[in-house]
Amino acid sequence: MELIARSVLADRLGMTRKAVQNLIDTGLVRDIVTSGRNVYVTAEEADRLESTPFVPEDHPVALMVKVAAAIKDPNDDERPWQGWNKDVEAQDPDQILGVGRWWQVRDPDRYVGNLLIPITAGFVLAVYRVKGYRTGPGKLRAFDLEVASADETKPFEGHRFPLQQGSFTDPR
Repeated sequence: MELIARSVLADRLGMTRKAVQNLIDTGLVRDIVTSGRNVYVTAEEADRLESTPFVPEDHPVALMVKVAAAIKDPNDDERPWQGWNKDVEAQDPDQILGVGRWWQVRDPDRYVGNLLIPITAGFVLAVYRVKGYRTGPGKLRAFDLEVASADETKPFEGHRFPLQQGSFTDPR
């Protein structure tokens, strides 16, 4: 079995080592082998990640939000974590809470009825429909989400977006 170091995988995917670690931490990398402090992926897994297709440019209107692996949210007692919990399914209410708030989004009305897509290093984690939102302290938004229908997820599921620096909100 051929093993690929994280740095080599980062080069192959055109991203930083931290981005690769985020892929691992959110569960998008499946075949991991550890040897002491070193972490490797199988060559097959590296090929799978590298061949993940990009989302078509003519995709439906969506708000993409960058998320990291789940951590305790010190400011929100209503949700058990913020971010993506790799051990929980996308439809789990706690997962939805973990990715649905708190976001700095200008003009959130335009996303009601449209899609919200949590991503890590460009890779799509899930696809949700925005049912509504509320505004919290500092004009941060908490979105009320439901899992999108199978038809709505087709352009996104199993795909990735080209990497961009900074925040990532689709301006359409």
